[in-house]
Amino acid sequence: MKVCSFLGGIPASNKNPFKKLMLEKFIHGVNAVGDQGVIVTQQRYEECDVAVIQGFVHQEGKQAPHLMHRQMVLGINTVKPKRCVIIDSNMFLFATPNDPLSMCRYSFDGVFPTTGEYCSDGVGAEHWVRVKNNYNINYQPWKKSGNHILICLQRNGGWSMQGEDVVDWLRKTVTQLREYTDRPIVVRGHPGDGKFRLYLQQLRSIKGISISDHTTKHITHDLNNAWATIVKNSSPSVASVMQGVPVFVTDPDHCQAKDVANTNLQKIESPDYFDLEQWLWKISASHWNINELADGSCWRHMKKYV
Repeated sequence: MKVCSFLGGIPASNKNPFKKLMLEKFIHGVNAVGDQGVIVTQQRYEECDVAVIQGFVHQEGKQAPHLMHRQMVLGINTVKPKRCVIIDSNMFLFATPNDPLSMCRYSFDGVFPTTGEYCSDGVGAEHWVRVKNNYNINYQPWKKSGNHILICLQRNGGWSMQGEDVVDWLRKTVTQLREYTDRPIVVRGHPGDGKFRLYLQQLRSIKGISISDHTTKHITHDLNNAWATIVKNSSPSVASVMQGVPVFVTDPDHCQAKDVANTNLQKIESPDYFDLEQWLWKISASHWNINELADGSCWRHMKKYV
């Protein structure tokens, strides 16, 4: 089987060596398993059974060369029997944000629960044990107490927003929320949103909220004494439930925590509480670190789903 990693999907302005390293180490693992792995450095397509890209594409498309390259590779390698591995963000990053060997998430053909295959069918506890030991973390019992409601924003213009403006989403969510609760609301910006300050004044014009300084405060600080967390579909949902704080999602079809999340804001004062164990088994099966890429552990597992 031939597997190609396409470095052309990385932005030319990228200064994070980890993105290139993941693509290279994945191919090292492919070769370690005995398949043919090739690293494609230019923005061109090379024929392969399985393509590997870092990052995804915007719903409406953008003209940046790296995004067009990703779109081309996806268009070719999501037609069966070809497959496309997509490297996406780590759902457990809140636990060790500065880990140089941090895990990322690997799926076939898509990055949402409704579009991607996460190679988790029939898995047991072994992958959760691997992640738990890697980060020395565990989930906490449900608090069933707390004061404020934490709303975590996503990157404005990012593909996870599905074309919706983040401030519009926040206004709509706060308006709906105020029909069912008068709890204090704390809003946390996305740490990777470089344009956050540009619309900070718009956020401050929304009555009844306070804004957390996400540049200096870790998310666990904002989860302390939180009654519940609200997201559109993003990864703070994982941090929240693992800290014992119930999460509400407004876009469950695109949320990795949908199986353990509330979806009806009318229940904000009486949230449902879920068993996390089997959900953690499933999401852990898609998370691998650099060493597990290089020695073939990741590819050996994913290859079974090709």
